[in-house]
Amino acid sequence: ENGYVYYKLNDKIYPVIDKGIINTYDLTNSEVSLNQLTQINVTTGLNIYVDGKLFIPTDAYGNKVDSFVWDGVAYVPLRAVSSLYNVDINWNSNTNSVYLTVKSVNTGSYYYENGKKVYLDNQLPEVPTTNAKPNTQFINKTITVSKNVKIYYEGELLQLFDSNSKPMTILVSEGTTYVPLRPIFTLFGSEVEWNQQTFSSIITRGNALVPNE
Repeated sequence: ENGYVYYKLNDKIYPVIDKGIINTYDLTNSEVSLNQLTQINVTTGLNIYVDGKLFIPTDAYGNKVDSFVWDGVAYVPLRAVSSLYNVDINWNSNTNSVYLTVKSVNTGSYYYENGKKVYLDNQLPEVPTTNAKPNTQFINKTITVSKNVKIYYEGELLQLFDSNSKPMTILVSEGTTYVPLRPIFTLFGSEVEWNQQTFSSIITRGNALVPNE
């Protein structure tokens, strides 16, 4: 969680922490050949705070879904994260692909940042209120995952990279798609901080980013 990570969109690589400069790399063979199913060891109990509120991820039916840390990287359920932004999510089981589309909820006022439109009047959904308390117990467990899922953002294949330009893995477990926390929140225009002492990610939301038309 302490290193730089990147996301790839429109054939460019964007560092998710430095918003001022776009570094573009010519990467080849970036797709990873992955098995259908495998077991991994994860640590659950990750706390997520969004705009100062404790955020409890849930699935489409309102059931709590765990976030976890795997191989030193925090993972969050993609659908739950998308619900915090004006982003629709659709799943195609035939191609094992997730499609993310930014909703049109603005009146047209925007500026450009890193080659994308940032809408000034994008109204973000409220962070759900919860009576839950932060986790203080962290459980190690083994889960079964699939690693062959792809994500498309506004029609473009989205690839996530770590500080060594190594592709980061997208996971599916029990019907839930999990993505690395830092790059997905940053893609949606938010700031991310990590508190190791409380095992927490602190998210400050900004405007969801829309790819340049």
